[in-house]
Amino acid sequence: MSVLNLFFIEIRKFVSSNGWLIAVYFGLVFLIHSLDEGDFSRVLCISSLHFISDIFIMMMFSAYARGEYRIGTWFQILSFLLFLFLKLNTGLVENEWHYLAADPIYFLAALKNYLLDVKRVNLKWVNPITTGILGILIVVLFYYYNSSSTDIWQSSGERILSFGIFLFAMALTITRDEMLRSYVSIIALTSMVLGSALELYNSIIDKINPVSGLELSYVVLPLTVLIYYVKNLNLRELFLKSN
Repeated sequence: MSVLNLFFIEIRKFVSSNGWLIAVYFGLVFLIHSLDEGDFSRVLCISSLHFISDIFIMMMFSAYARGEYRIGTWFQILSFLLFLFLKLNTGLVENEWHYLAADPIYFLAALKNYLLDVKRVNLKWVNPITTGILGILIVVLFYYYNSSSTDIWQSSGERILSFGIFLFAMALTITRDEMLRSYVSIIALTSMVLGSALELYNSIIDKINPVSGLELSYVVLPLTVLIYYVKNLNLRELFLKSN
């Protein structure tokens, strides 16, 4: 089956499972077009490319499920490169570098999960403790850069969003406790959605900065994953474990 066919299959699956999301997305797009003073075509381009990157991730998981690990790896590489391009572009054009800060941790998490799923090799040194230390070092370096040049985290919304981005990257390194991974992911995704929503509000209503595009993506797409985790939350099992 061609890559294009696989791509459209994943889109159909996504739309059938998240039809409500299309209405939310276009509602936000309408608000941005009506109220925001930034480059609307750029917003559409960035958010669309972000969605395509997420589709590549879904194609990767589907390929792994079929045992087509080589194809899945290529989808993962394509997604990573597209995400990296969007974050670098947003940093250079909009001076919003906080989206890129946690990428070293995401890279280690992707490497660990790939080796574990495909090669059956567990990189034990990639775990929440080591990635947490790495995250602290990254934040320290960013604050050093911040004090000497420009403000990396320009608002409370960006700080909340960045906390979620870092925490979700750390959650992806939890491989032996799915319940713990789920709860950490829920906290992280909630922070990402709330932080991005606050950024959208600041841009659209308070006119602090024009919308760059990634704010929209980081509201809508993490929200779908958050709802998935909440739906699959086993509260009864959590209650039994806590007692």
